[in-house]
Formats: sequence, structure tokens, C-alpha cells
Amino acid sequence: MMRQKDERGRAVPLEGFIELPDGDMLLDDPDRIAQYRAVAIAEGLQESTPEEVLSAWQWLSNHPEVTNRLEGWFCRRVGELKEMGRIK
Repeated sequence: MMRQKDERGRAVPLEGFIELPDGDMLLDDPDRIAQYRAVAIAEGLQESTPEEVLSAWQWLSNHPEVTNRLEGWFCRRVGELKEMGRIK
């Protein structure tokens, strides 16, 4: 884990990291957070408006380096939404 010691010798997360309640750590990187959020919305794991859903799919379309690492379903769905003119 990415930790350092504070002045009292307690383990604390390194700067730029958020410690989660289960003791895991999440990098506080806006690009990475956008990626996780887009995938969660596209998969229906996060409650969202129809506009947010299309925005998430647009984000995935704009970032093929992310989409190509995901299951093939994401790539196929991006293609379908492009064909329908819902995203660019």
C-alpha cells in the first residue's frame, strides 16, 4: 500500500491518494475518476439521467484506449450508438 508515517508514527496515505473505509486506496486522479464514472454509468451501476448515460458513452467513444481494454460489449455498443447518431 502507498503509505507514509506521520509525526506520530501512524500510517497515512501518500499525497494524491484517498483512503477508502476498507483500507484500500484510490488514486485521486480526475482522468481516472472520469473513466470509472463513465464505465459505471454505461454499465448501469450508477443511477443517471439519459443525458448522463449518453455523455458517458460519448466519453468512452472519445477514449478508445480505455474502451478497447474493456469487454467487447463496450466497443460494440459504442459502434451501435455511433450508427444511430446518438454519439460521435
